[in-house]
Amino acid sequence: MAADVFLELNGYFIPSSKETLFEKLVLEVAQGKVEKPEIAAFFRKHSKKITRKKSRTKGPVELTSSPQVAQRLAE
Repeated sequence: MAADVFLELNGYFIPSSKETLFEKLVLEVAQGKVEKPEIAAFFRKHSKKITRKKSRTKGPVELTSSPQVAQRLAE
């Protein structure tokens, strides 16, 4: 959850196609099997930049994100 929020705030997300890998990483971190360099490498490899939708108005720009992050933030 914290990683999702951190990524979102910095303009990135983990695609839903990588959710299983992300869940595995979380479990390995909780079990003490993974060190910080491996965690950082995971996020560098699997996170994607949030793309901006082009707006036809001069109002605020709408960001697209993964539905999983939006759902977690709404909880």
